[in-house]
Amino acid sequence: MSNNTDSIKTKLYPLVEKNMSSRMTDYKVCLQEFLSTRNRSIFSTMPLDRIYYGDDDIKKMFAAVGIEINEAKNAIANTYYGDKAGFNPRAAKDPVTVLMMCIIRYFFLKKDEKNTELSMVYLCFSGKFYPSVHYMSFPKVLPQDYVMEYVLNNMLNNKYILKTQKHLFGAMVATSKMWLASYERKFKEFEDDDIVYLISQLHSRIRSFMINIAKAYYKAYENKDYMTYNSDNENPEEGDKYHLANSDSFKAEKSIQKTMSYIVSSGANYNICKLAVASNKTVKTEEIKSIFESILNDRNNIVLLRRAISILVYTYFAQAKEKDVVSMNFIAYSIQPKPNTKNPDIIELRNMVDTWLNQSSVLYRKRKHRLASKNDYNSAVLKYLALCVFNANK
Repeated sequence: MSNNTDSIKTKLYPLVEKNMSSRMTDYKVCLQEFLSTRNRSIFSTMPLDRIYYGDDDIKKMFAAVGIEINEAKNAIANTYYGDKAGFNPRAAKDPVTVLMMCIIRYFFLKKDEKNTELSMVYLCFSGKFYPSVHYMSFPKVLPQDYVMEYVLNNMLNNKYILKTQKHLFGAMVATSKMWLASYERKFKEFEDDDIVYLISQLHSRIRSFMINIAKAYYKAYENKDYMTYNSDNENPEEGDKYHLANSDSFKAEKSIQKTMSYIVSSGANYNICKLAVASNKTVKTEEIKSIFESILNDRNNIVLLRRAISILVYTYFAQAKEKDVVSMNFIAYSIQPKPNTKNPDIIELRNMVDTWLNQSSVLYRKRKHRLASKNDYNSAVLKYLALCVFNANK
């Protein structure tokens, strides 16, 4: 067969195009569940875990978009490579990979940046990409956290995307965005050889990301460089900083990770926005939704959002008898005005919120000179974040 077939574009993509508008809720739930069940690994600062992807995940994705897996298999079988044994990249014969390529194209052509990014991240963490690359990089034993911490802090510079993006989720967002930007034309043309090339390039980028870290890891491990690493010179863990017991610190981190997964996958949630401004005299539901859409549209804010959530959770845990974020006490504490505080973290959070509001709301810039209005805006943002923590962990 010719290398210029268009089987996936003509047989599978039309089904995606037909179904997606009516299956968006199911699709988002599928993404949210996928991210939530792996949130600790996906938002980790170090590539320690395999992040497994199995048959159940494949079934859930096809069910979410209302397409039978045999439709994808049939489209693949009719490509120029469908009958070639041992064809590389192997992911080009993987039904869920090909389905996700069609979904990414769908959102890309609609100029839906948020859902394009989330779909690309899902593809990055699906079975033929990050999990298989991680296994190839660390085939026998999972990397040790104390060695990887040494590598991250002493051997990686800002040329490494994990160093600049701070966590795996951010690294995969940045990697996939560069991939998409480099090959927009191929996504538009989307013939079978274009799809093969796109799959190969994404796999290659993730492989380079992991191999470079693995090389540094094995070098440090073999030379035992990590044994001279004095962790006391690093910044203390958040739990130690707030004098929390290890169990409470673990609980706090778990709550933070769940919240980040919830925020990233669900976006600016209208119902939470509505609750966040209930009884607020200044800020309306549509405005707070617009503010958070603006915040979330800038992926540089992901690290800042995590920091803001961390401050809310840890400062609450530090003073609360019951370390439970699924409580009205947590929400009340989070939005309680603290005008005279000398706590540097709360001051940092206040400045962070002010920066977001200045960047995202024209009305805030006009009204902030009136203290009551400024406090209303501040309260709305903090209440939205607190409600996200509450909902993500209930």
